[in-house]
Amino acid sequence: KSSGGVWAWGRNTEGQLGDTTNANHNTPVPVSGLFGVNAIDAGDLHSLALKPDGTVWAWGLNSLGQLGNGSAQNQNNVPGQVIQLGGAVRITAGSRHSIAIVNPLVELSSDSLNFNMAAVGGVSAAQSVNITNRSLDDLTVASLGLAGTNNADFTVSGPSLPVNVKKDESIAVTVNFTPTARGARSATLMIGNNGFNSPHVVSLSGTGITIEDLITAVGTLSLNNGQLNSLLAKLNVAQQ
Repeated sequence: KSSGGVWAWGRNTEGQLGDTTNANHNTPVPVSGLFGVNAIDAGDLHSLALKPDGTVWAWGLNSLGQLGNGSAQNQNNVPGQVIQLGGAVRITAGSRHSIAIVNPLVELSSDSLNFNMAAVGGVSAAQSVNITNRSLDDLTVASLGLAGTNNADFTVSGPSLPVNVKKDESIAVTVNFTPTARGARSATLMIGNNGFNSPHVVSLSGTGITIEDLITAVGTLSLNNGQLNSLLAKLNVAQQ
């Protein structure tokens, strides 16, 4: 259904309708506890469902382990999650087996970078994002790009692309903030790869400040007259 709930009907001798019973049904019944599903497939005597988070759920006959739950118990009449599998994007059920296409599992050390304040026309200290491959398959990082309102205010660098990342290996991507104007600045780092759900994104933010902003800020500090006059004099020189 449009809500992501799944309904089934017909033969249910092996629990393949997933309604907690083994009774046959000649009208649709809801599959127990299963919501938010975006793909389904039916085998001979077992059923599969795929959720948007990449998890796969299976129920019905399991005499040959086709439910992927780590056992070969006879049957399961409610959905159970397939273990040791994540990032699935396609599923299909055979007579006594199941198959899934898996998107490489990309782990980012951070999904956002905040560069705080940097002088307009200057360059901030660099920050990095580590991209780690957590799947069994090789990951190919094919592109690095910047998008968003203030994408010209950020620069990104990394290894020569495309680059192959094996299981549990990482690469680092470096980002600098180079504000071109005052105020809040934001952009998005786009990481393109060989996964079906690419690109992965990292939000970038910072604030551009000018000499005038610094002079105003210094005026609010608790400094004695000598310290305050010294700082203001240095800022005025820098402004000129």
